[in-house]
Amino acid sequence: DAPSRLVLCAGAGGYAATRVYETPGVYLPPEQQTPEGVAANINAITAADGQELYEQGGQQTMKFLGKAAGHFGVKLG
Repeated sequence: DAPSRLVLCAGAGGYAATRVYETPGVYLPPEQQTPEGVAANINAITAADGQELYEQGGQQTMKFLGKAAGHFGVKLG
């Protein structure tokens, strides 16, 4: 039942969909980091609003770390 024509990305608890551009994605708390949790949030994970073109690999990592930090109330930078 997985969506087609996308790559599902995951890192540091964050999930996003990659096409040519990557969506903002969402942070899922540890108890939701399951196939069922991803499926329940697939619309938010694949939402195209705010998608970005990354020119460096570290940009994706910083996005996921920022989402995880925000969930725990930690401000980065």
